[in-house]
Amino acid sequence: MIGAMEIMMMKYLPILALLALPACLGGSGESTVEGVPDMSAEFGGLLNGVRMGSGEGQVFYQPVLTTAAQTHADDLLANNTLSIFLSGTTTDMGDTLNSLGYSWQDIGQMIAQGDFTTQSVLNEWAANGSQGDGGDADELTFSDYLDFGIAKAGSGSDARWVLILTNPS
Repeated sequence: MIGAMEIMMMKYLPILALLALPACLGGSGESTVEGVPDMSAEFGGLLNGVRMGSGEGQVFYQPVLTTAAQTHADDLLANNTLSIFLSGTTTDMGDTLNSLGYSWQDIGQMIAQGDFTTQSVLNEWAANGSQGDGGDADELTFSDYLDFGIAKAGSGSDARWVLILTNPS
């Protein structure tokens, strides 16, 4: 049986996550989020709601991670595949981040294909993990992750989604 406190938490947790969104997106805590794509802003609030609901800390939007995610999503779409590697290579996300000058300790990558919204792709990852690489749904709430970037290429059932979570060094 759900008590009054649990009902209040379920009702107000999404609101608290949205109020915390400017701080989650990297930076100053200002009320505007300039230069952050709408999808990243929306997804950041949703992802941090999941993380706070599981007792984990927030992750912060990093544009360089979205750049890497977009490169990977575009590659997945162009080559009609789902893989943690860039098509036809052994180049993985660590290699991509290194080439962009981003220092990292841990990387989590979630990929999906399909006609999702930001909410439904997060729900898919939270329930089932990542498609194409046997990923674990626990990646979303791994406590060491501090940064995120997300991208989408294509549309409809052919769309490719890539989420990158990292612990920077």
